[in-house]
Amino acid sequence: MDSLSGEFRTFTPITIDKAPLDPSTVVISGEPANGTVTVNDDGTVTYAPNTDFFGEDSFTYTVRVEGTIDENEEPVEGEIVGEGTVTVAVAGVQDAPVISISAPTSVDEGQSYTVTASATDADGDDVTITINGVERTSFTDTAPSNEQSNRVTVQVTASDGIETTTESVTIRVNDKSGGSMGWIALLLAPAVYLRRRMKRS
Repeated sequence: MDSLSGEFRTFTPITIDKAPLDPSTVVISGEPANGTVTVNDDGTVTYAPNTDFFGEDSFTYTVRVEGTIDENEEPVEGEIVGEGTVTVAVAGVQDAPVISISAPTSVDEGQSYTVTASATDADGDDVTITINGVERTSFTDTAPSNEQSNRVTVQVTASDGIETTTESVTIRVNDKSGGSMGWIALLLAPAVYLRRRMKRS
């Protein structure tokens, strides 16, 4: 039985009965439960674990044996096919947290807005969330005037103590001054017209 660990996932067939093998005849006879196996053109075999899997996995293969001898050191005639089992130890890889943000796409200037955040971790680790550098999962603020800034950006960070993920959300600030100036213009219009009329008379 051959065993591999860590990142080593490509290997050559093991020797069976101390006889030479024909790598071109390698066939996977039993698929692994938690990954896939590919037989390469040169007779090597590549194992790839499933996403997020770590632990022990195994598969079986057959290969033609050339020049096999029996227990009495006598040659064995005919085609002999040997079978082997390979066990692979896949080392775990730390996954970074995945962030989910809920926020409005736009807000009127001077109005409040709220951003909430959550995070998941495939490894099951505890996750700490910060919004704009402060540990929290919800953030409420008031949008500035459009003249000061036409957008606000909120940064969210999630950490499991090993890996850190950072994402940002940008909220557009709507300019509401145009409507107010329009009402002022409508109020001034009669006064201007009256003044012009008085001058003519």
